[in-house]
Amino acid sequence: MVRRVDAIEEKALDTLTAWIGSPSDKEKKTGEILRYAVCAGLAVCEHAKYSFPLKDADYITDKNQVKTGGPFIQGSLDRFGIEKTYTSEGGRTTRGTVPAAIALANRLNALSEIEGLPAEERKALFDLLQKSLVELVRDFFSRQRLEVEFDFSDSATQFIRKIVATAKERNQAGAIVQHLIGAKLALRFPDLEIENHSYTTADKQLGRRGDFEIQDTIFHVNRCSLRSTHEKNAE
Repeated sequence: MVRRVDAIEEKALDTLTAWIGSPSDKEKKTGEILRYAVCAGLAVCEHAKYSFPLKDADYITDKNQVKTGGPFIQGSLDRFGIEKTYTSEGGRTTRGTVPAAIALANRLNALSEIEGLPAEERKALFDLLQKSLVELVRDFFSRQRLEVEFDFSDSATQFIRKIVATAKERNQAGAIVQHLIGAKLALRFPDLEIENHSYTTADKQLGRRGDFEIQDTIFHVNRCSLRSTHEKNAE
C-alpha cells in the first residue's frame, strides 16, 4: 500500500518537473535560462516550508522581486554540499524570475494535500523538491568546459599552466586542479583505485577526510595549492 506522504511527494515532484519543463540542449549547455528558474524554485520551496498555501507576500517583496539573493541561494546549495558559487544575485534582478516563481507557487498551491501535512513532513517535502533542483545545479557545473589552445612546442608543465590560467579566468581553477591531480595520482599509482568525486561536493557530505585518500596520506586541494597530511593507519 502506498503511504500518503509518498503519494504527495510523487505528485509534488511531477508538478515541479512540469513547471521547469524540458530544457533544450542549448539551455543545458549555457545554463542561463535554467539558472533564474532554479533560483526561483529554491526560493519558493524555502518559503513554502513555513507558510502554505503561499501568498504573494510570502515570497515577493514590496519592490516586486522574489525574496532571494546570492547568499540565500548559496545557503540552500551549501546544505546539499555544493560550495561553488552558482549565482551572485540569486536570480533576484532577472526579469523572468518573478513570473517563474508565481507560476510555481500557483502550481504548488493547487496541491491541496500539502496543506494538511504536519509541519515537519511539509518541510521534508520541500527539502525533497529543493534537492531535485540542486541536481540541475550539479548538471550545470558538470557541463562547463574549457577550451585551451595546444602548442606542440609547449612542455607538459607549460600546457598545464595554460589550463590552470584559463580555468582561473572562469573561476574554475579549483575544480580543474583537483581533476589534474586525480589524473596524476592515477598514473602514479596504477594499482590503486583513485576516487573521482565531484569538486562541488564538500568532503563532509561524502564522509571523506580530504579530496583524495591514498593509504595513510590525505590530499587536500584548495585553490590551485596542494597540501597533504600523513595520518597513521588506524590499524
